[in-house]
Amino acid sequence: MSVAGHRLGAASVITGADGRVLLVKHGYGPRNWEVPGGVAEAGGMHHFVFLAHLAEPSAEPRVADITEITDVGWFRPGDLPRPMSDFTARRIDDALSGASAVFRAIEPRVWLR
Repeated sequence: MSVAGHRLGAASVITGADGRVLLVKHGYGPRNWEVPGGVAEAGGMHHFVFLAHLAEPSAEPRVADITEITDVGWFRPGDLPRPMSDFTARRIDDALSGASAVFRAIEPRVWLR
């Protein structure tokens, strides 16, 4: 989606009642773990991350399209899976910090292995 010449992206940091974070593993590119969300295209962009809490346990997540997402699971914030970019880890940390909105320029990603 494009608004006034800027690309828009959105993702959600979703936590369960036990504090774990829902992550998905891409079936393309570097096959990394990510928070659920949309694709960000190259160029100037605004990226929004929303925090959501599940108040009670829900059914285990499942993969609907294995070419897009190869795995999905719940992870403790201190024990996140790899490979993951520092961008993703930072979005999780920011969302869980309890601080209000965080604005920052996004630098090139560093892969955590």
